Amino acid sequence: MKSLFKIISCAMLIALFFISSCSKDEDGFPINTIRYNGENYKLEFAFGLNYGSFQEGSVTYNNTDFLFFDRVIDPDDNNSVYEFGLYLELYSGGNANFQGGTFTYYSGSGSIPTGSFFTNGTLFFFDENKDPIEFTGGTITVTITGSKYSFVFEVTTNEGKKLEGNYSGEIEINNIGAPNISGNIVVGGGSRSADFGEVLDYGANSTHHNYDFIIYDTDDTYELYFEAFSLGTTGFQAGTFTYGTTGANYFDIIEYFDYETFSDYNAVSGSVVITKLSGTREYRLQFNVVLDDESTLTGTVEGDFRYSNIGGRMGRVKKESSSEYFNVKKSSVKRVRK
Repeated sequence: MKSLFKIISCAMLIALFFISSCSKDEDGFPINTIRYNGENYKLEFAFGLNYGSFQEGSVTYNNTDFLFFDRVIDPDDNNSVYEFGLYLELYSGGNANFQGGTFTYYSGSGSIPTGSFFTNGTLFFFDENKDPIEFTGGTITVTITGSKYSFVFEVTTNEGKKLEGNYSGEIEINNIGAPNISGNIVVGGGSRSADFGEVLDYGANSTHHNYDFIIYDTDDTYELYFEAFSLGTTGFQAGTFTYGTTGANYFDIIEYFDYETFSDYNAVSGSVVITKLSGTREYRLQFNVVLDDESTLTGTVEGDFRYSNIGGRMGRVKKESSSEYFNVKKSSVKRVRK
């Protein structure tokens, strides 16, 4: 999904340990390390999420978030143990593309600064007994040379203490873009907005054409994965898709991932009505299914879904529940901050 890396879910939560052995820069401070409350936290890997630009008054801003982890994320390694990470939500002012500079903390009250700023910064832990450390002031300086990004952190936290550090390395930026669908997904009486939608076209087998639909919200509190098979091989066709009825339009997987509770739920019965709208990839999806915890998943979403022609494989290869599908996005931090 969106070429993002995946991480292990709650089973990988363990105690944070103190990293004491680090290389140092010319000033004697360990490189690629943040220091807080007398402890050093070594950062080994980072990537960015570009959420695009917006206009506020006469100023154009770009929002790009950065996530740093204590080890390289390997989507094929289900045994990796992650201990901590760092999340930044940065807004560069003056250009639709992300620019380097000095980012000053903005709490959200009052007018938006005309320069670059950050609204969220969190040192978070994969140990459920450790509270995240949130930034409440200070500056983050970013220097960009090609695909190499250098960060200098000089911030204060919600505990009234100083956090400092640095990171420098090649960072891949994943372009998320603006919301492209609307509607709501209701699970067990709780409603969440549907803001982003994607279609993965896996092509046809001997009897059916396979589209995978992926739906999630702006805050990445959940992800809905829907694997639909339309009868016929000339292209994907709209209609009513019923669980398990392979002689007609059907679906075999609807999986709902709650990133706030590290839980996932699977459909065991029900149907989804897919209506083709006017745009090339514009669809309306109406859900009415029962999940494996006996709750219901309902709701209607519609919009111009982002399309990817995958081909050559019918659906995803399901691995251990709650491990293969958990993606690293804003949810990585949102779920530990709740």
